[in-house]
Amino acid sequence: TTGPRAGGTVSVNVQTDPFDWDLSYIGKSIPNSNGTSIAYEGLLTLARGPNVKYGDLVVQPRLAEKYEAPDAQTYTFHLRPNVSFANVAPVSGRRLTSADAVWSYQYWSRTGPIAARKLPEAQFDWFFEGLDSIQAPDDTTVVVRFKEPFAPFLSYAASDYNPVVPHEIFD
Repeated sequence: TTGPRAGGTVSVNVQTDPFDWDLSYIGKSIPNSNGTSIAYEGLLTLARGPNVKYGDLVVQPRLAEKYEAPDAQTYTFHLRPNVSFANVAPVSGRRLTSADAVWSYQYWSRTGPIAARKLPEAQFDWFFEGLDSIQAPDDTTVVVRFKEPFAPFLSYAASDYNPVVPHEIFD
């Protein structure tokens, strides 16, 4: 046999159709995750492929081109330049900015302006346990701060269940 090769088609049997693109609702989100990880990406990802040993969790940049964690409370992400959403309404190919990451993280964690909307508890809000703030000092930088050290955040930021989505999807 030959080894893996690039290209081709993968068919996946999906037993239930997604009803929207929201991963945040407890007990309602399962079919939505089938397409969300294909349609959206996170600031980080986990390395995959033939050079990654099974069981190893190797975090690497995705929408962020680099990141820093000077301590276990502060995580700074620098977005890749020239990344755009799909060229379909309602985003119509607009450029990704740090405001999208801030909105997404506030939505997934039900913090910031989202908290005032009184939405049900988010399914993966524990990814942000002890969150202090999420800030965008400029269009390409996102700073996430926790009240206390929260070392698992880098792997949570790499989860397929923590993508950066445009606020227009919610709007």
